[in-house]
Amino acid sequence: MVVGDEILAAIGHTPLVRLHQVVPRGCAEILVKVEGRNPTGSMKDRMAQAMIRVAERDGRLKPGATVVECTGGSAGAALALVCAAKGYRLRIVDSVESARRLGREPGTFWTDHLHNTDSITGYHSMGQEIWAQCEGRVDAFVQAVGTAASLRGAASLLRYHRQRRLRVVAVEPAESAVLSGGEPGAHGIAGIGLGYPPPLWDASLVDEVVTVSTADAEAMARRLAREESLCAGISSGANVLAAIRIGSRLGPAARVVTVLADRTVRERTAPVGQTLTP
Repeated sequence: MVVGDEILAAIGHTPLVRLHQVVPRGCAEILVKVEGRNPTGSMKDRMAQAMIRVAERDGRLKPGATVVECTGGSAGAALALVCAAKGYRLRIVDSVESARRLGREPGTFWTDHLHNTDSITGYHSMGQEIWAQCEGRVDAFVQAVGTAASLRGAASLLRYHRQRRLRVVAVEPAESAVLSGGEPGAHGIAGIGLGYPPPLWDASLVDEVVTVSTADAEAMARRLAREESLCAGISSGANVLAAIRIGSRLGPAARVVTVLADRTVRERTAPVGQTLTP
């Protein structure tokens, strides 16, 4: 084991685990990248580290500066970790206009992770880790779409190695299937399904979009905890269910990789403004 100089060295290098109990007979091998093993418990640590690192390198973020972001989820926790480790102040706000206004102040840097392409580079490491852990044998990569940075970052790296032989599958809520050409709607899968195609979405990278309902995603998240001893959020349940659907189509000789994005079962939310009761 390598001794890290700081907590940021603990970001990434997460395990890839084979599922057994939830995978039906005749399905492909389903492997999950357990991103809950990152320091704040989610894959967003990769994104936060990348945005700060690139901004430091190109001079947008200088010593003693304040970082600003608009978020109410795991991106805020990830930025808090990175900023604390690097000595930056951090302000988390609840509206984009506040973040934009604060970002104009001297000595302030707005990460703007919904539009920031630097966040994509943070997930290249995820793709590279998957490639190495699979020893080059991966037939499909399945990932839910929030900002789309993780899908693009990991899939582009895997596609670089695997070319068109890799099938890339995006996942979105059935109740708000805008990437599939449907209408936006309220759903309860936190962290994905913005109600519109996110700015970082790249349809040319994706072979297929699979929809999963909130109820089915919740049920799979519970099964993962009960039958596989893997505690993850509802979006991870959606990922696994979509991976099983793809794997059932590809057959037992194939290998499908997906992501357990975090280790926390989050409260149900409605990204398009409606409130859902648990």
